[in-house]
Amino acid sequence: PREEIYGSYFYGSKHWNYYSREIDIGPLILTVKQEFRQTADYLRIMVRSSGNIIHGMLPAATICRGTLSSHSEVLRFISQEIGLTSPLRLITIPSAPAALLRIDKISLKDEYKIGLLYVKEGQETEEAMFENQEHSPAFDAFLESLGDRVRMRGFSKYRGGLDNANDLTGLHSVHTTYRNKQVMFHVSTLLPYDKNDSQKLQRKRHIGNDIVCVVFLEAKAIKFNPACIKSSFLHTFVVVQVDVSSNPYEYNVSVVSRRRVPLYEPRLVERHRFEKGPEFRDWILNKVINGETSCHKAPDFAKLHVGISLCIV
Repeated sequence: PREEIYGSYFYGSKHWNYYSREIDIGPLILTVKQEFRQTADYLRIMVRSSGNIIHGMLPAATICRGTLSSHSEVLRFISQEIGLTSPLRLITIPSAPAALLRIDKISLKDEYKIGLLYVKEGQETEEAMFENQEHSPAFDAFLESLGDRVRMRGFSKYRGGLDNANDLTGLHSVHTTYRNKQVMFHVSTLLPYDKNDSQKLQRKRHIGNDIVCVVFLEAKAIKFNPACIKSSFLHTFVVVQVDVSSNPYEYNVSVVSRRRVPLYEPRLVERHRFEKGPEFRDWILNKVINGETSCHKAPDFAKLHVGISLCIV
């Protein structure tokens, strides 16, 4: 995994990071480190693009016959080997290695913030969905199956960006620990409501910046359209539809992701209906955690990560 490569072989020791933007593959980062082994010079090289990673050792003699005098020889050689057309530029900002390490450690994370949107019959725009101030007993039961309702003031565990000092982001939220991973849900009806804020920015700034969102669709006549939520970050929606007039504890589940988000477990191949209970809790928590990990592997999201790292130069 890339987080082990950079953290184990480069971070904390002298190395150089370069970046380039290629028309075909987008942003690319090259990391180079000189090592001396058994009377010979070597170069440890790591190349990252939005969807791929290359790591290996290269004898300096492969690049030049004499002593390696400058990195320009290395850059020229690597550019030719992997077919780069744009120049590689040195990243000079001191915080760059820490930023790259932070991005690389995404797949090792054990804390997740997940959006949770309550939708009623007839609500087909994000303005209407974020307008809900209260929710139903069926939604309360659903929240109970996900985790514990916690008082945010003084809350000492993972809070997913919510305020735990002055109640600025609501009095309560829903938190759980699943397989040694902490999950904080941004519940739309528990986030602050301002009747004068037509865009409901206090709510959208949390859910709109999540990567995975669970949609509790308490409706029979409408379907959820993910295009109605305008967000650059949201990549996967897990839609839980319930017919409260028939059985408020039976969930009809569907999953929709942006194009090129890799498929992830657990699948919905054999079943898509669940009853409230431990089996459903296990399935949906596993799904949202794996969903966020999978979204980070999508080309568009990977480019976003690399773009963030390039913005620091």
